[in-house]
Amino acid sequence: MIKKKPSICLLSSYATDQIIHSKKSSPIIRQGGPAYFLTKAFSANNISYKLPHQPNFMVEIILSQNNESGRIISAPQKINVNFNKLNSQYLVISSIFDEFNLLHIDQFKGIVFLDLQGYVRKLNCFGYKQKWLPNTKIQNSIFCLKGTTEELQYITTDHLNLQKQKILIATKGKDGCDLYYNGKKISIPPKKIISAPDTIGAGDTFFGHFISNFIKTNNPKHSVKYAMKQTSEFLNQKICSEIK
Repeated sequence: MIKKKPSICLLSSYATDQIIHSKKSSPIIRQGGPAYFLTKAFSANNISYKLPHQPNFMVEIILSQNNESGRIISAPQKINVNFNKLNSQYLVISSIFDEFNLLHIDQFKGIVFLDLQGYVRKLNCFGYKQKWLPNTKIQNSIFCLKGTTEELQYITTDHLNLQKQKILIATKGKDGCDLYYNGKKISIPPKKIISAPDTIGAGDTFFGHFISNFIKTNNPKHSVKYAMKQTSEFLNQKICSEIK
């Protein structure tokens, strides 16, 4: 019997990033957005995926010596998703804002991975966050939730504790990340700290590689370590590009 390859339905967005660097006179325009980096990670791991919606945002990012902050210049309308018609094994949601309406997500029968980043982002404000208060059905539907330690401050304690009983990944930048799995906490530091010129796309790259490895191994700790290694290589490439 031939084993079926893992199949992902990806709800995510592209972006045209306008990067304003404190040391450069004119903005740098690059393709970006979570969909751009996630699909690269899935392809690198030979993971099949479907991208039924492809919204595109205009995003302005300010880079300074110790900080990166962005704001959404233009945002598409909210997309209603027919979750009951999605037949993939896995659903990955990584938005720029709250462009995907999660109402009726409980009708999806597979496993849901969600990146918190877009749902706590405040429109038209550099770096500002807002509370995310999803209903119980949405909370119960999320198998794996990923967010930075700052982003995770914008969900309720009850939601946080519920997620820790499943999979919760709290990323900490240069300090690695905390993994909560079935109520247990594991802190995983990076093997090497990399000072890249920027970290744009690093979080999405990490999440893409984590998901890719997890659906192959069902081992969250191993998958976090794998994702951290791949993200380090991603950041090293930024250094090499800057040198050239």
